[in-house]
Amino acid sequence: MTYANSSARLTPTKTPTKMNARSFIASSSGRPFMTSLTPSIAGNERAFVREFARALGDAGACTRPRVWRQAQASQLAFRFRPGAGQPVVGLHGLGSVGGDLEAVGAALPGVPMALVDLPGFGASPGPLCGLSGAVTAVLGVLDALGWERPVWLGCSFGGHVALRAALDTPWRVGALVLADSGGLDPDPNPALRAAFSEAALRGRAPADVARSLDALVARPSALTRAFRARRLAAHAAGADYAGVAEAACAALDDDAGRRLHEVGVPVELVHGERDAMVPLAMARSAELRLPRARLTVLPGVGHMPWLEAPTEVAARVACARARSARTTPSTTGDM
Repeated sequence: MTYANSSARLTPTKTPTKMNARSFIASSSGRPFMTSLTPSIAGNERAFVREFARALGDAGACTRPRVWRQAQASQLAFRFRPGAGQPVVGLHGLGSVGGDLEAVGAALPGVPMALVDLPGFGASPGPLCGLSGAVTAVLGVLDALGWERPVWLGCSFGGHVALRAALDTPWRVGALVLADSGGLDPDPNPALRAAFSEAALRGRAPADVARSLDALVARPSALTRAFRARRLAAHAAGADYAGVAEAACAALDDDAGRRLHEVGVPVELVHGERDAMVPLAMARSAELRLPRARLTVLPGVGHMPWLEAPTEVAARVACARARSARTTPSTTGDM
């Protein structure tokens, strides 16, 4: 593995993850991830998802430490782990960081992953330089890791960035997993620009911030509660909302929602049934406009399935990896 930035610092941290090694992870001899599940994918995709979920439920077979390494490339901070098979790059939403997707990674043991702090978020400096600028920065991370065509997992705003990548550089995208994604609306409401201005975000009362955070979640969990507490603490400490405001304006100025018909890679849409920010109707409409999209609706889930239902999101990532393995950027038809 080579790095474009030779000064990249790697700080391993060990996180124990339970997994059934015999059923679906790479073995120490280097066999591909999901070896025993591949026939199910080819034969019956629904049966595969059920089998995958059962495998995740059987978590007591063995325990190994999963190592997340911290690094920086293309001026972006990210954490990554090695693994077998096609890699996955995870992109977070507004007000979030790459580490918020770790629960999805924990449900995909053995899969190489990179969780990126987008420009202006977490440990990555701004500016964003538009959606295309964000894509260019993420591609720098992929180049540093030597990853040609990973699956792009985009959550909320991160989904918009992933869509932009599929439009601008489809040869660098194996497949998309769009979780309650932004960028699907062909005609976004211009009033959102004022709502997401830096002054408006900074001037909110703590109670208003709490209500807005609660509205994002329909299935509370320890992960959503930790996210809520972190965001409230950051707001109370005078959080810098410049990155959020810039990203929101860039999203409103982008034309991805009017060009979904041009996205040629396989797309797995996964959407919370009770998403109050990006209504389910938007995802249903996008499924019709994306040539190779499949929509999975998560009952009782809100806008943040990567925290509310990470195992279900991981199942769609596994399907996207399988679909990507059977196709190339020039392949046509639904796969």
